Amino acid sequence: MSVRAITWAFDQKVATLGAKLVLIKLGDHADEEGVCWPSVATLAEQCGISERAVQYNLRYLEQHGFITRTHRFNGELQTSNLYKLIGVQYLHRGVKPTSPVGVKPTSPKPSVQNHQLKKESAFALPADLKGLESEWLEWLRYRKNRRLPMTPETYAKQIKFLQRVGVEVGKASIELAISCSWQGLFEPKRNGPKPPRQISEGFRDIT
Repeated sequence: MSVRAITWAFDQKVATLGAKLVLIKLGDHADEEGVCWPSVATLAEQCGISERAVQYNLRYLEQHGFITRTHRFNGELQTSNLYKLIGVQYLHRGVKPTSPVGVKPTSPKPSVQNHQLKKESAFALPADLKGLESEWLEWLRYRKNRRLPMTPETYAKQIKFLQRVGVEVGKASIELAISCSWQGLFEPKRNGPKPPRQISEGFRDIT
């Protein structure tokens, strides 16, 4: 375990709670150079999320430049991947970069985010949901990666849900759905997330 790696992970601005949790847990396993090799099953157990959610969050961290992944093999049998936390090695050598190497900005200006949304999808946010651009963009990409089509009907229902709960609860709902690998959006429960098998009046699947 490296205190330096954990501190670095805590300091990073990550768009979702699930990805942040996985990054911190990687820091907990890492050495002074930011290198570790925990299995997906170990990360899932320690983070309290599914292995599928861990895989999704690892892809997010890699795509956004927080980590690199190297496949390892024992003969023909694949073992756990080797992960390297980008930026930790610079801290180990006494250099503190202004931002992690290769990290893409996770919170660009709303106008830039809306432009990205319009390029990636026709399902842009209405003006009254200003402040949700980053989370909504991540939600569209999450659905695309999971091959869950955003139909006009689904879009209308999800926008209606977000307008009803507001921006702050909407952010938490999107982060929760992605970290738990859910297909729809749900209002966070006070006692923690529950899969959408048990749906009460305030917890409707809107996919």
